[in-house]
Amino acid sequence: MDYKLLIKEKGFSYSDLSAITKVPRATLNEVVNGKYKGSPETKERILSKIKVALSMGIDLNPVIYEHPKLMRKVFFNAVKSTRFDIKETDVISKVVHVLDEYLDTISKKEAEA
Repeated sequence: MDYKLLIKEKGFSYSDLSAITKVPRATLNEVVNGKYKGSPETKERILSKIKVALSMGIDLNPVIYEHPKLMRKVFFNAVKSTRFDIKETDVISKVVHVLDEYLDTISKKEAEA
């Protein structure tokens, strides 16, 4: 996958990706340009974070609110398939909690109707 081209096509800067992924801009640049000297595992984690950040370049709000059960399943599968640090896991847990609350609200409204 040509990350350099994909980053350009999506309109992201390395500063944008750094803010989203919490990976230093210089490290992102090294990974994308094939000059990263760290461990292969760390490189794969960084590439995974880049993929997620680039996929979030679209507005997910309509998808979340039109298909909350699907989005909840997507988040759980992402957690199972990828290693996250504590901060990322906390954010994902909060998103899942919000989705659960939204699903409860929908269920209550349907029960009242």
